[in-house]
Amino acid sequence: MRTLRFTVFTVAFFSAASCSMASYQSSNIQIQSPKPINFQGRWSPDCDKLSGIKIIDNENIIIEVNLNQIYVSSAGVLKGDTLIINLQAPEDLGRGGMMLNWDDFSKKIPIAKMMMITENISKVEWLGFYDESLKARTWTNEADFLTTKSDTFAKCNDH
Repeated sequence: MRTLRFTVFTVAFFSAASCSMASYQSSNIQIQSPKPINFQGRWSPDCDKLSGIKIIDNENIIIEVNLNQIYVSSAGVLKGDTLIINLQAPEDLGRGGMMLNWDDFSKKIPIAKMMMITENISKVEWLGFYDESLKARTWTNEADFLTTKSDTFAKCNDH
């Protein structure tokens, strides 16, 4: 945390016909501001078994949706403590991934949201791909890392 220091001055005057008084008080106030939010690194619900989400920076995110089948490149926009992630393009596809209509998937409607809980814990909400031709989401429950609709991911200690 960063510490911001402010000095507050309070001055009071009292005046009466026969006497006058002035007082001065100075106080230091410290405000703790949180560290800047940093999602960089690999995030997974199980760091030993699943690749999950690898964030190089907000504009360069790789998501392993399904092992050996669907890897997508994405970009994120930070809004408060939440990273809103949009599809950019399929990165690497296996046979199953090749069967999806990638040209119809929106690059403007989010596929996932990550909310920072602590420095090493985030809550990931997988939304799925938005098919513009159908006006509906697809692949909302098929991602390997889903155990529930919203899942807790840890920042993996990769070296």
